[in-house]
Amino acid sequence: MLSCARDTTPGRNVHWVETSATALPEELGGRVDLAVFAAGGVQNLVLPKERVGFLREVVRVLAVGGRAVVSVFKEEGEFEEELELVLESMYGGGRGDV
Repeated sequence: MLSCARDTTPGRNVHWVETSATALPEELGGRVDLAVFAAGGVQNLVLPKERVGFLREVVRVLAVGGRAVVSVFKEEGEFEEELELVLESMYGGGRGDV
């Protein structure tokens, strides 16, 4: 899948990474403009602790103004509690502009 993705972006400033969603590479910290987690891979994070870890990692690697797109095949609102928890602990408030 990554080789197909790389073939679509030759010569562009795009860095494709295959890694664990709960342990993103340290060097990405604060440098990611767009993070995409597709194909429902995140749905395998069953425990709330795993979901919170994933969301913390996403927030950690995003640049100021960065965006994350997460495809999850779960019931509506299933990640909302974890998202609010992470944002509250990291930013002192709800979703805001994040």
